[in-house]
Amino acid sequence: GADLADALVRIGRHPGALGRAWFAAHEETATLERFLDLALSALGRTARTLRLPISLVRLLAGASDLLVQVTGAPGMLTRDKVNELAPMAWVCGTDAASSVLGWRARTPLSQGVPETARWYREQGWI
Repeated sequence: GADLADALVRIGRHPGALGRAWFAAHEETATLERFLDLALSALGRTARTLRLPISLVRLLAGASDLLVQVTGAPGMLTRDKVNELAPMAWVCGTDAASSVLGWRARTPLSQGVPETARWYREQGWI
């Protein structure tokens, strides 16, 4: 929401921002499980973690991709999603945004993730 909009405005206005990659990320470290817990809680849902071998997940995603091609319906589990979520960790450095742009996320994850999840639901995206 507001944090991302602020980051984009600062990037757009800063003369040294052109041609560089920027992470508009929160300084707080969050696991995928914590992120999902915050979102699910805001939506009044719970989930259980199911750990599967990555080879099985890739096989299921491949089957899902084929189904998408046949039906044209959007796929929830795709090979691209598996490639995005399979690494053990994603790290986004906020040092450049902070030192060059003077930008820091102000909204705590415990507030921003639930707000975003509720907004997605209101828009009919989830």
